[in-house]
Amino acid sequence: MAFLCYTGGTTGTPKGVMLTHYNCVVNNTQKIMTWKLKEAGETLLIYLPLSHIYGLNWCLNTVIALAAKIVIQERFSIRETLEAIEKHRMTIFYCVPPVYSALSRYPEIKRYDLSSVRIWMSAAAPSLPEARRQFKMLTGIDVIECWGLTEAAPCLTFTPLGIGEVKPNLIGIPTIDTEVAVVDVESGKRLGPNEVGELIARGPQVMKGYWNRPEETREALRDGWLRTGDLGFMSEDGLFYFVDRVKDLINVGGFKVWPAEVENILLTHPAVVDVAVIAERDDYYGEVPKAFVVIRDEYRGRVSEEELIAYCRERLASFKAPKHVVFVDTIPKTPSEKTLRRLLRSG
Repeated sequence: MAFLCYTGGTTGTPKGVMLTHYNCVVNNTQKIMTWKLKEAGETLLIYLPLSHIYGLNWCLNTVIALAAKIVIQERFSIRETLEAIEKHRMTIFYCVPPVYSALSRYPEIKRYDLSSVRIWMSAAAPSLPEARRQFKMLTGIDVIECWGLTEAAPCLTFTPLGIGEVKPNLIGIPTIDTEVAVVDVESGKRLGPNEVGELIARGPQVMKGYWNRPEETREALRDGWLRTGDLGFMSEDGLFYFVDRVKDLINVGGFKVWPAEVENILLTHPAVVDVAVIAERDDYYGEVPKAFVVIRDEYRGRVSEEELIAYCRERLASFKAPKHVVFVDTIPKTPSEKTLRRLLRSG
């Protein structure tokens, strides 16, 4: 074992993931080969937490393996980050979706020379389609979307460069020597194209198991495949798409609602800056969507719960619209910007 990295605990108690030296070296090599990274020829800015697998193995260890130049910031700052990219002639930029959203809204971004960056990459959570479009419009740059998890050191799939217009929730194709499939959550039966089920994966980067948790290890690793706990589907052309977390699924009287679908609609409202949707118990339907919303400062006191519910009903099937909207100052998140829904559920 090389690392004992803990999961984010977004759906339960964090688990220690046993990653071997082989797991980590393989995942670094997959990335180096895929994007033809140059030994002693890359420069990378790191502001992501190095206690998390994304910052630790995907960022830090890869550039160490390349003998690359590393610039470390204590935390993300729009101005300081853009200045660092320009000053140090960064060639690779890793981030999480909120960073691209912030950059796409930054009015002075065109003042900075970002031409040295060959690879812009986003991971840890799905990027917002509007933020991606806005970022490309401002910079002319396509962002690579990567999907994975701590249990895979962390990368499993990526969107290839030059793929063109990136569709919402596209996570691309499996990385080198990696297989991804979609199965029925209950039966484990393989599903066909465009059928939503659990994404499973196998490859040399998949963990050894969970530390001191043999039952959870047997549940997660079945017949050599990692049950990721993520819902998704494969299109007819072999591209994979992320839908949501299995444990976050909302069952409204037998109809399935993915929180991410509702969140993406609410985020198109000009007053909404952040949102999280969870299941709320309901005497009639069993469960209904409930939204926690952060409002932009200039809209505070000017938008109501009823307005946001009506906004969703105009754009979604009525059972998918939240029954209640709660206004909050912040959405609880992990250091890697994943929403901590369990904290919202607990109240």
